[in-house]
Amino acid sequence: MTHLHVCHDSFTEAIAQVAHERGVLFHTDASQSVGKVDVDVVLMHVDFLTIAGTVCCSVLQCVAVCCSAMQCVLVCCQESGCLSCAHAC
Repeated sequence: MTHLHVCHDSFTEAIAQVAHERGVLFHTDASQSVGKVDVDVVLMHVDFLTIAGTVCCSVLQCVAVCCSAMQCVLVCCQESGCLSCAHAC
């Protein structure tokens, strides 16, 4: 299940709870929220979180996906037409 955090930031925890009760993994797209409102993966109980670097802090076209269960982050950036990805666990 995916939802847009910036539109429903006050409901994220409740939506995550309903998803988990039904055995569904929960993803939130926080690309437009990071830097504007508090974003805490642990408090929100999300399984996956996406942010975009161009919106919050980077001149590069970057996207990061956080997996809370494995405590991993995958970051992909595009510069001069080349895509490079890295992950950290």
